[in-house]
Amino acid sequence: MRCIRSAFFLLSLGCSPPVEAPTEFDDLCAFVFEHGGDEDPEALSKGVVNLQNWLTPNRQRVEEGYVVNNLDPSWVENHEGKAHDLTDLLGVAVALEYNHPLDRILKKMLHDNEEARIDEEGRIADKRTYNSDHHCFIEGTCDFVSYDTQAIQDYPLGIEATVEFYTELRRIQTDIGPAVVSRNWMTGPSEFNWEWLTLDLSYYMAVIVEEEPGVTIRTEATWMLAGFAGAPVSIEVGLSMTLDKMRNGAIGFRDGLDNDFPNNPSP
Repeated sequence: MRCIRSAFFLLSLGCSPPVEAPTEFDDLCAFVFEHGGDEDPEALSKGVVNLQNWLTPNRQRVEEGYVVNNLDPSWVENHEGKAHDLTDLLGVAVALEYNHPLDRILKKMLHDNEEARIDEEGRIADKRTYNSDHHCFIEGTCDFVSYDTQAIQDYPLGIEATVEFYTELRRIQTDIGPAVVSRNWMTGPSEFNWEWLTLDLSYYMAVIVEEEPGVTIRTEATWMLAGFAGAPVSIEVGLSMTLDKMRNGAIGFRDGLDNDFPNNPSP
């Protein structure tokens, strides 16, 4: 009788059952992104563990790029303040192995503030402004850092965009060890050198886990809703704007680390 009463008491308090994380990569990327800001990191931690467990035998399938499921429309509506038709939202992911420890990767990602880089036309090509201390995050003495970016980004096919976005990184503890989850999204409209091209939504996520000392897996995913002359962009253009750009950026980032530390290059 006491057990029954206890159960009814817990129900009367409005307790929610634990969130179950999916187990398939297609769903896990969106799950981790959507739970990245949860006050309680339990669901996020479960998602990261399941993501790494899936990647262990399957990472090579994701190295060249992988189409993933859409974000939850209700999450997008809550975040953006209005509903969007996500039928043509394109989500892709890539995962690479780095022969570098987690703190080395974070140091390269979270470089010190520098003077805004100005291009030959007098435009701000890259400017980052930290909202919190990034040094303590690299050192592991704080669990959160964020920054705002204004930049000019180059895409394949000669596409160029002026963008503004917000980025946050969070440290969490999981059953497989510490992990870092990074997310970003646009904070202002993007302007393209192709005037018929629009970018309505753009989200990015990275999960970084040091699986063993000096060996780190970095999984990245991005979702983009773009239009061309009032219609959705073609799959070819969409993949170039998402997968090609993200994968080239990831390889370039890893090559930069390998050049800085050439004794043990990544695979």
